[in-house]
Amino acid sequence: MRFPFFKTIRSRLLLLVLISVLPALGIIIYSGLDRGSREIQDAKSDALEAVKSLAYEHERVMESTRQFLMTLAKIPGIQNLNVTESNQLLEVLLKQNPLYTGIIVLNAQGTLCSSAPPSKPTSMASSKFFQDAVRTKDFSVENTPFAVP
Repeated sequence: MRFPFFKTIRSRLLLLVLISVLPALGIIIYSGLDRGSREIQDAKSDALEAVKSLAYEHERVMESTRQFLMTLAKIPGIQNLNVTESNQLLEVLLKQNPLYTGIIVLNAQGTLCSSAPPSKPTSMASSKFFQDAVRTKDFSVENTPFAVP
């Protein structure tokens, strides 16, 4: 059985060119898919490294904050709940530590005694971080979502 299409030289040359181009086309498609796969793996790896870096930085900031607050708790004006002295000290510390947006001092009942920036007295006794701090007598963090500007 003969195909009438392949009787002319032109059709035979076209078939020959097509057959010779197919391997190159296959290689191009394969390398494109392989490159895409590698780029996806690289992107995943970069994202994982970024998350690890952020987690490390978060841990470092939390430890620094814990040490800062432990040192602050040793200051007599804070221990004695001297409102005027505490407010002045907290204002100075807040200006020197741009990492923090506010610092508060609570009494044993959870009522706000001193703060920077100034705030009206409020009870935080029902807050989870306060209850955890009283229960464990250790550093505690509020786990509330916040808005990123």
